[in-house]
Amino acid sequence: GKVYPSVRAARQRGVLFDVGHGLGSFNFEAARKALADGFVCDTISTDIYPLNTAGPVFDMPTTMSKLMHLGMSFDDVLQ
Repeated sequence: GKVYPSVRAARQRGVLFDVGHGLGSFNFEAARKALADGFVCDTISTDIYPLNTAGPVFDMPTTMSKLMHLGMSFDDVLQ
């Protein structure tokens, strides 16, 4: 339920973290726990390709809305 110290150390070294929502790489529960632990993604991408446009990814606005549903502000998602 918490972000590993090694992940936080990587961020301190300059590693950026991306949502990278693909066909099977997004998990609401993991994202919820990371956000609750104060760990917000640096970037949001869809990893979109023909197999995931009919779901679960659909498009960038849908991916963005999922993060807003989890509690990120519109401004943070847009950045």
